[in-house]
Amino acid sequence: MEPVKDRIYAFDAIRTVMVLLGIVIHASMLYQANIFHEASFFSDPKSQSPAFNVLGDFIHIFRMPVFFSISGFFTALIYFERGVGKLVANRLHRLVYPFIAGIAVIVPMHVFSLNFFAMSLAKLGNRYAVAWSAVCDIRLASIQTAHLWFLYYLILYCLTVVLLAYCIEKWFPAAKNQWIHWFGRLFHKPAAPLLFAIPTLACLWIMDTFEVEAAHSFLPDLGFYTYYAVFFLFGWLCYGIKGQLLRFERQVPIYLLFAIVLFGARWCCLEMYRDIGISAELKKQCQAVLIILLAFNTWFFTFGIIGFFLKFFNKPSRVSRYLSDGSYWIYLIHMPMVIYFQSLLLAYDLPVFVKFLAVMLATVLVTVLSYNYLVRNTFIGKFLNGRRYPRGF
Repeated sequence: MEPVKDRIYAFDAIRTVMVLLGIVIHASMLYQANIFHEASFFSDPKSQSPAFNVLGDFIHIFRMPVFFSISGFFTALIYFERGVGKLVANRLHRLVYPFIAGIAVIVPMHVFSLNFFAMSLAKLGNRYAVAWSAVCDIRLASIQTAHLWFLYYLILYCLTVVLLAYCIEKWFPAAKNQWIHWFGRLFHKPAAPLLFAIPTLACLWIMDTFEVEAAHSFLPDLGFYTYYAVFFLFGWLCYGIKGQLLRFERQVPIYLLFAIVLFGARWCCLEMYRDIGISAELKKQCQAVLIILLAFNTWFFTFGIIGFFLKFFNKPSRVSRYLSDGSYWIYLIHMPMVIYFQSLLLAYDLPVFVKFLAVMLATVLVTVLSYNYLVRNTFIGKFLNGRRYPRGF
């Protein structure tokens, strides 16, 4: 992406951190305890801890809402400062082409790692051969987006907002200023997180869930699409009042304090919800409370985190820029690495936290080194980031 006037460095940093937290959340999922009496994600049956359930849930509440908010802002920036043609070209090179390449290359790696894990868990000696045969047996009709789902939905959101913006500007030119005016009024209200939580609450209520699971199918999930579309639209509208974004900074401690308190209340309610001895009526009431808590919790985190980064990280940084450039590659390939390294540790009787840290460190080491030496100054780096960069070390 070309540099723009008055670049908001904090948003680059937020986007990078939210992407890299994907390594943490996916590594934590592998060691979560089965505390809700349901089948768990691929996990080490001998190494589990409820602490990773809490950690994963904590990150999951804010990571993608904040990411889609920032993505909406950057999409609006390109659209209004460079025009629809530049936006289409940018999104093709930054989203569509990497998504297609990811489906062709990264998803087979993901299938390999999942089958390698299953074979390692069964203690079979030919696990590499069996995992490779699973890759060879992939059928087009069975392919899903895996952890690349966020690219798929970003593409859908970009198409949606560009079409809407174009139609509004053509047929209802006055509507743009009215939208920005009313959005700005809501944005500046002290209770803004509560107000913006209302559409999120409506989405969760209709979806009847207090846990937004990733949608991996190529057939868009309407509820899932709408849920994150609210945050993408929020970021898009924030661009219209970009000169007033310092408002995020004013109540950062209060927003984050409320977010943490609401998160604690969520887990108190979850403890009650998972009690198999409670009545069906009380369980239903707990679910309603959990839905309400999630909606408000998400928006307090969103306002608090954006404000925190604007206050403390809104300045150029070589480290931040390097990680920003590399975060795309690191996220694309991290999932197969996380599962593969976890599979290698299945045979060892180590504390769960040691395994978690080992998987994290090994994944970060491989992904960062591969980015620096195989991607950053090669055609792959140009394909992902639009240009080649000199190696960082």
